[in-house]
Amino acid sequence: MSEAQKVGSVAIYLHGDDLEPQRLTEFLGVAPDTSWKSGEERRLSSGKIVRAKTGLWTLSTPVTNHDADGAVKILTDTLGENFPRVFSVTGVESAYLDIFVCITQEQSDAGYTLELSNSKLAAIANAGLGLQVTISLDGADDKPTRS
Repeated sequence: MSEAQKVGSVAIYLHGDDLEPQRLTEFLGVAPDTSWKSGEERRLSSGKIVRAKTGLWTLSTPVTNHDADGAVKILTDTLGENFPRVFSVTGVESAYLDIFVCITQEQSDAGYTLELSNSKLAAIANAGLGLQVTISLDGADDKPTRS
């Protein structure tokens, strides 16, 4: 995997039983990547039809060059000036920022560090969001041993 490739994503997830995605879209001024209302039916990639247990609104941006801090800035800038008041929107019950990064075995062995600046942490905290970080080990570097 080259350093310039997408190595993960940063996403905001907003949930609520009474969440109205269109209201949230209007408040934030940006269209989500995915959204649905509680009880709405949707088709999974498997073809199975499911009914949403809660409303969802999500927006993400890729992480490149292992720059999670830069990706958080892009996402929070995209969400705009109303982002810190996202919990004021009727129906928003929970929200979190998810950082997902895939690293190589070599990076893991060296001790991978993911950094977020104080200003990015403050933006997340001031909006009342939780933070979830997932680091995954890329198995593509595993090569079979030849005898």
